[in-house]
Amino acid sequence: MRVSRLCPEYYKKENRKTPFKDGRPSEQWYNGFKNRNSHIIDTRSETPLELKRSKVTKEVTDRWYSNFRDFLVRINCLDKANRIWNADETGFNMGSNKTRVIGPASRSVPVPHITAGKQRLTVMFCGNASGQLMPPFFVYPEPVPRSYNPLNGACDGSAIAYTKKGWMDAQTFAKFIEHFDKFAGTERPVVLTLDSVSSHVDHSVFMMAKSKGIELYRLVPNATHLMQPLDKGVFGPLKNKWHLVARKYSRDNPGRTIGKENFAEKLNETCLQFYKPLTIVNAFKAAGIYPVDSSVITPEILKPGKTFSSDDSSVATPSELDSNIQPIMAQQDTMPETTQARGALKVFE
Repeated sequence: MRVSRLCPEYYKKENRKTPFKDGRPSEQWYNGFKNRNSHIIDTRSETPLELKRSKVTKEVTDRWYSNFRDFLVRINCLDKANRIWNADETGFNMGSNKTRVIGPASRSVPVPHITAGKQRLTVMFCGNASGQLMPPFFVYPEPVPRSYNPLNGACDGSAIAYTKKGWMDAQTFAKFIEHFDKFAGTERPVVLTLDSVSSHVDHSVFMMAKSKGIELYRLVPNATHLMQPLDKGVFGPLKNKWHLVARKYSRDNPGRTIGKENFAEKLNETCLQFYKPLTIVNAFKAAGIYPVDSSVITPEILKPGKTFSSDDSSVATPSELDSNIQPIMAQQDTMPETTQARGALKVFE
């Protein structure tokens, strides 16, 4: 708990005595503290993804495409589709999705549907603008199995790593870069476009990749649904094929579900049904990555926030907002007691 970690240092610094064992409050005390002070505790709310995406503007994406083109020209890769790659991880549910069936339109008929609970496995895919798809890189939750090989039946060249929760982290991403280096060809440099998640932003991994002739290039944050080729035109049809394979397995094997021991085999079966080089090529084209084309992203699909672009004089401009900061700060001394307590609690946390 955050409070449990900070309390010993706080009381030691203030030279205060505490009734806690070893100077550390228990979980029971922490829950009681929250209940006693519920009137000054606000529930933290995460910013919705759509709100973040609404802040992406046409100017931002145009500038990114311009810089990306200049970068490709500088490293002599502008017309080399086989050297421009995109990588992204995606999760696979072990069951199939519900599907449409033919039946009476006058009433709702429940259709039996088999799922595999909440188990979900992560796979890192990578493809290039010439239509190649690299062998997948699996990320499984620990522990490492000893009674079977999880890559039995997988595509030749597939690799696997294990993390505590089965999610990509910085250390696992470094292993993926080694996997990428093995299958990216001998011509260098190559460009690997990525999203901006924390596991992909690590200086040591960046320098290691650069030493191998791999240039990591980040996409615009919160715009990967528009600019990431794999998101744009690959994962959708791939998942559709996966759900068909999972459904067929459930029918052919009553009472059994796909698990870690045979997931790689079934994913390979899915990829064989899905893979067409033209699908990958079109995904890069639709995302404007190759050929580089900023016009694929229009103001209509961005739907940016209009906070500062309204003609209404009642809408504050950025300069007006800056001028209001000082009066707001000056009012802090007259804040109600509850507001001051809330601010103190945030500092404490």
